[in-house]
Order: sequence, then C-alpha cells, then structure tokens
Amino acid sequence: PANWQDEVMAALNSVLEQCKNEQTLERAQDLLDRIDQTGSFVRDWMLAGPYNKKVESADELFDVRFAPEKEKGQAAIWQRAVLRVDSSVVDLRANLRGLGGTGVAYLRTYVHSAQPQDARLLMGSDNGIKAWLNGELVHTNNAERGQQVAQDQVDVTLQQGWNELLLKIVNVG
Repeated sequence: PANWQDEVMAALNSVLEQCKNEQTLERAQDLLDRIDQTGSFVRDWMLAGPYNKKVESADELFDVRFAPEKEKGQAAIWQRAVLRVDSSVVDLRANLRGLGGTGVAYLRTYVHSAQPQDARLLMGSDNGIKAWLNGELVHTNNAERGQQVAQDQVDVTLQQGWNELLLKIVNVG
C-alpha cells in the first residue's frame, strides 16, 4: 500500500510503548531511525526483468535496449518491487529469482512535483546504471562495483506534475 511507511512506523511505535524486551526495543528503535533517515528516498518502484542476451561480454548488455527502453515499454511486464523494510534498497536478487548472474533489470517510478524545480537524483547500483527522467537519458555509469547509497548523483529538473523515472541496472556475475 502507498502508506506502508506510516503503518510500519505506527507498529514500531506500538512495540516501543508496549514491549518490555530490551533487544526488541533496541531493534524497533533502530528500524524507526533508519526509516527516518531514508525519508526522502523513493520507495514505490515497479520492476521489470530479468533480461539477458548472448553477448561477447557483460559490458555489452549496458547498451542493449530491452523492452522497457523501447517506446512505451513495449512488451515489458512490470511487478511491484519489494524493498527492505529498514532501507530504501531494492534487492534485485530477492525480487527477481532469475537474476542470479549476469543480467539486466529495470525500475520505474513516478515522482510528483507541485512546480517545476531542480532536484538531485542519488543512486547506487550493483553494477552499471542508466537513468531516464521523462524519457530523457540523464545519467549513465557502466561500472563494476558493489552497491552503496548515493554512489552516483545527477542534477535534474522536475516538471510540474508527474515525472517518470526509469532506471536500468546491469548486474555482472
């Protein structure tokens, strides 16, 4: 549900009020703190994939245009992505059983802006990442690395109303 964060926070606050177990209280407070720290992160994602194609090297997958990159996401099958409850991370392996080795996944969300405004995208990926905002390619990094929060940052301008954000993640190995 769209208000899952409020529901989780209410449940954790209830634990803090009623529980007597010190370990449980510490864990509940830790989770509340983490949710508070990631408050500005997008948590509502749709996911498509995994995609793969026989290529000479995994680097080539970065440039292969799969269904979500094509006009109107032709033939892409989207499902709701599940995030870790205590973070803003979409664990692609947990969400896509077939993404165990080299492959591609796409994430899509919509961000509403009351007015045109500048914004900064903070992204982390394991491995390469491409980002489109309203159909315009705004970022590419064909990296081989482990995921960390805000590894890549790009300044963008949000339009008034709904803005589509599409990410392509290339997993290597």
